[in-house]
Amino acid sequence: MSAFEKILSKSEIPMFVMTSSEGIVRRFSSGTAGVSVKKPFLWSISETDIVLSQIILAKAGTMGVKNVSVISADSRYGDTFDTWIPYYANEMRLDMVDRVQYSDANQLRSEMDRICRSQTEVVVCALNGAEEVKTVMEVVKSHGDDAPKVY
Repeated sequence: MSAFEKILSKSEIPMFVMTSSEGIVRRFSSGTAGVSVKKPFLWSISETDIVLSQIILAKAGTMGVKNVSVISADSRYGDTFDTWIPYYANEMRLDMVDRVQYSDANQLRSEMDRICRSQTEVVVCALNGAEEVKTVMEVVKSHGDDAPKVY
């Protein structure tokens, strides 16, 4: 259980969050059987990561993209993208070139470099923070015009 989930577990004060993983939204806002909180008190005022996955791939599809990859942190948040990007890619008839979960900055750098050398046109990145965004952008920049688009 994350620190955020521990705080939520102790509170029944209505909370509004700008972003959240699908798992947290389901656990604290549905108030139905099988969840830890019977009375909902969490309202997400943005889309969940599952819907975000669908939106990103739909946008890529409208741009004529055929080949996509996903790289995500080996975490609860990253797991959602690792699960749903391939699902929606299949539904939208996009080819999944690569699907990678990384555990540290060195692995992120090497896997991103490998993906940039593949046939991938778009890479969906579910990263842990600003430092990892910098790492990805450095790798992409090093590949110049041949680099895929990054979301």
